[in-house]
Amino acid sequence: MGPGDAIYAQCWTVGQSIGNYGNTWYRANQLNYNNTGWFHIGVPVYVFAGYADGNARSVNRDPNIPQC
Repeated sequence: MGPGDAIYAQCWTVGQSIGNYGNTWYRANQLNYNNTGWFHIGVPVYVFAGYADGNARSVNRDPNIPQC
């Protein structure tokens, strides 16, 4: 994800580990690309947390996002 990009994470789940970024994936159904506004995706998608927030290791999960 680039500067200005964002997702609305509904929840997180454990999935495939990628590199040293952990194994956390976010389920999302809205995104904001390049600060252009929020768009509804239609069907939930899974986004690798390490690429979304750079802090995806399992011990650092955001306590405000529930587990799926």
